[in-house]
Amino acid sequence: MIKEKVKEELHPILFENKENCSGCSACYSICPKKAISMVEDEEGFLYPEVDYTKCIHCNKCMEVCNFHKVNDSLLLVDTFAIKASDEERKRSQSGGLFAVISEVILEAGGVVYGCIFNEKFEAVHERADTKLGRDLMRHSKYVQSNKLDTFCQVLEDLKQGKKVLFTGTSCEVVGLISFIENKNLELSKNLYCVDLICHGVPSPLVWRDYLNWESKKTRGKIKNVVCRNKHFFGWHSHVTTIKFSNLRTVESMTFTELFGSDCILRPACYECPYKDIYHKSDITMGDCWGIEKNLPSMDDNKGVSLALVNSEKGSKLLELATNKLEIRQINIRDFLQEPLKKAITKPDNREVFWQDYKSKDFFFIAKKYGKYKALNDFKWKIKKYLKWNLKRY
Repeated sequence: MIKEKVKEELHPILFENKENCSGCSACYSICPKKAISMVEDEEGFLYPEVDYTKCIHCNKCMEVCNFHKVNDSLLLVDTFAIKASDEERKRSQSGGLFAVISEVILEAGGVVYGCIFNEKFEAVHERADTKLGRDLMRHSKYVQSNKLDTFCQVLEDLKQGKKVLFTGTSCEVVGLISFIENKNLELSKNLYCVDLICHGVPSPLVWRDYLNWESKKTRGKIKNVVCRNKHFFGWHSHVTTIKFSNLRTVESMTFTELFGSDCILRPACYECPYKDIYHKSDITMGDCWGIEKNLPSMDDNKGVSLALVNSEKGSKLLELATNKLEIRQINIRDFLQEPLKKAITKPDNREVFWQDYKSKDFFFIAKKYGKYKALNDFKWKIKKYLKWNLKRY
């Protein structure tokens, strides 16, 4: 017992508080003894926990952690507003940029890593070497993903000489790059990283509970989820559409409102060091909000991507895809979204929210924080019906 206590005291602390851990999984991936597990906390977020009976005190977990480490050498090479073809954008959430550049990698015999919804509609990172597998990575997933053993899989692909495209949040990209460079700096030459303009990552627990609530309310098994259904409501919409096995469909803003309250974000999001125009990735990608004011001729409400090119590798990758894209060079100052300027401010009522969450049912949470009203379900059905008829005529 005394020996175990000594081991625990000698081992470096992975993070001082939860604001210092983004959950990127780099420490979990690099541990040579598999002494680190990613464990879900009471808010549904994954954090590393050390099994001190396996730990050999090599400190690799501390060395690989890059969260909050300042990098003054980052550059912004260029900024573009981008649209793929109408057909491509029908299957994408925004301007279709991810699909086109990922195709460049796949056609070169490479592999793509990105976030998908699994059969339980949990967000997880997966590997794809076909367009069919890649297509599961399309669309927004407003919840933090579980990386599982993704970083180790990326390493194996790079060792085999494959080109790898990894997409994720800024903290995930920084974690992966640190992990690969720690293993072998030369391997990173075939690694292409695209990070997403990120407001913050919502709780997987709240997402699960929300889906369960909608399922019980509708009395059906979920068959499909689209977080931001632009098919009926346009690119500027943030409606969540859920299809059920009993052929019922729900259009809802409840989870969007919970997300927008900022109460369900990971604690580290309130101190995120990547809310800037300078990024470690090769390309930073997101919705080109502001296009309707600054370049209205390009906004057809079908989606426009914003691309910040951060490296020579990123420039070359984008150049290989230009024949399938409509590209306009823009000034980033005209398109500065909040996530490119500063981290989200922690809400004053966050602690009250989680106290309510632990003591009340989800219906209470949906009403108080998600602005849910039973009439809303009917309202979205009417809107969908009207939109559908407008499309017909």
